[in-house]
Formats: sequence, C-alpha cells, structure tokens
Amino acid sequence: MSILAIEIHDTGLRVMEQHSNTLLPFDLGKPLSPGFALNEDRETSIGHMAAKQASIQPLHINNRFWDQLNTEGSDELAFKHLSYLWQQVHAGVESVLFAVPSHMTPHELGILYGICKELHLPVKSFVASPITMTTSGVHLDIMLHRSTMTLIQHGDLSLSHSEPSIGWLALQGQWTKGIQNEFVRATRFDPMHSAESEQCLADSLPLLLENLNTMDTTELNLGGYTIHITQGMMSEWAHSLIAKWCAATHGVLEQNPVEGEMPVILSSSASQIPGLRRVLEKQLNTTVKTSTHSDVLRNLFTVWPAQLEEPLSGQVTYQTALIAPKDGEATNI
Repeated sequence: MSILAIEIHDTGLRVMEQHSNTLLPFDLGKPLSPGFALNEDRETSIGHMAAKQASIQPLHINNRFWDQLNTEGSDELAFKHLSYLWQQVHAGVESVLFAVPSHMTPHELGILYGICKELHLPVKSFVASPITMTTSGVHLDIMLHRSTMTLIQHGDLSLSHSEPSIGWLALQGQWTKGIQNEFVRATRFDPMHSAESEQCLADSLPLLLENLNTMDTTELNLGGYTIHITQGMMSEWAHSLIAKWCAATHGVLEQNPVEGEMPVILSSSASQIPGLRRVLEKQLNTTVKTSTHSDVLRNLFTVWPAQLEEPLSGQVTYQTALIAPKDGEATNI
C-alpha cells in the first residue's frame, strides 16, 4: 500500500508517491495536468487535451473551475479533473495528502473534500502549499488567473494576499504579443494569423521557458520560420506584470514588518519567469529562492512523516502550520 501527495494548482495538477523524488506522469505522459476543460458536443475533455484547443475553440474552454470552485458548475469540472487523475494512480493507494493554494476558502475546501468522498479517495489532510516551502518568508505563487503572496512566520501561515487578474494567462498574453511582434519584425510571418498557428505558439511556450532556464538564448520555430528569443526579451515583454508582483510583495512586507531578513520564495510557476528573481532581489534587497514543480510534494512528505504513520481516523484536517498541530493550527473539515 502506498501514500500519495497531490498538489491542487490550476497551472498543473501534480501527484507524487511517498519515497519518490519525481512526479507521476498521468496526463498524456506528462506530470502536470493544466486546469482546462473543453465542453464540446456534450463531451468534456480535461487537462492537456483541453488546453491544446484553447486558442482553436476558446468559446468552449473553461479554465476557471479551480480558481472559482464555489461557482455553479465548477465543482463538476473539478470532479472530472480529479477523477481523471485518480483513475490513473489509485491502485494500491492507502491515503492521500493534498497541498492546496492558500487562497482556498473553507467553503471551497469543503467542496474539494466532497469530491474526494464521492471518488472514494482516502484523503488524510489538506495542507496550505506555501508552508511546505519555508519556515519564514514570503511565498509568491502565480496561478492562471491570480497571484498570491503568503507570509510565513515561524512556520505559521500568518497572511495570504491575493492579486486578481495578474496570473499566468495574463503573462502568457504579454509573451505572445512580444513573440508575435518579433516574428513580424524579423520574418514578416504573423503567428497569430490563424487560431491553429496561435495554438502552436501557446504550445511552444513550456519548452521555450525550459530552454531559457539554462541558456540565455534559444530558437523558436513556427510555420517554417525561426527567430531567436533571449531571457532579456521575455523579461522586457513581461515588465509591467513583474513590476506589479514586486509592488505587491513589497506591500505585504511593508504592512507586516518583521525582524531580520524575510526571503521571497518563488513557486515553481513564478520560478519560470525570466528576470523576476533578479528584479525582486534588486528592488526588495532580499534573498529570492526558486523552486521546481516537485518541491511542494517532496517537502510535504518530509514535513509530516509522523502523521503519515498514523492510521486514517475519519477526521480530515486543514494544516496551516509546519509543526505538529496544536490549538488554532489545524481546522477540521
């Protein structure tokens, strides 16, 4: 029997087995399953299948169901997404820990718990994702439609501030516009001339960012045309959003002064943004740490080893503290 950890994040659901350092590839052979749903002819596609149609069939796409779990119909799509994941990985699983965004409300946690019960998914605990990443600092996370800045002090989640409308999709829009202009300037080819070409551009971004994580310049080929993209270009195209993330993070620190340095920990999505770490370090004069897609779940298993050995009691908690729960640090679902 095994124990799983699942992270709820609308840029990509992910899952890991205990004693493993790698994510399980469960969605078309990939370890991240984006929070996209395609409703077409009374059929619903989920994850990568849906995301690959986002530019081609935008009127049939829903990518807000994890962000707005308490709205009508969102629970059904979240059920389909989690059901799709569970079907791939459920064999031999004894219990499951969930890492969830810090902006999730108690009502939304209740909806998620109800989905787990309906799927007969043996959930043991929900844990606020940021507290797996640090004992003290500000955790900056970027989701599809929002960003959150979570203040952690002495292992406790003391504040979570949400900024709507400055999420990953807004960032993707700025990058897409910059890449379009560069293609037109260098080759006269417009990658936005058709929905299919626009989708190819969107599909190319993950590999582009992966390449720029290890090199300053990379090639991008679309429609038989090639341009060169640099870290600096991607940072410049995103400069307005980077400025907003810096201002919001600075605001959290300024309104909640603490003694000593408070590092900024970038989530795996935030860590992919060229230039963000450099600008934060310069403007906030503090240490900025990056993370990978598997860090939250790997740390989750490290933080709660004692709890994992306890049998399922039928009582599910929401953890907002790194240490063993005491009064006020865990909420029963």
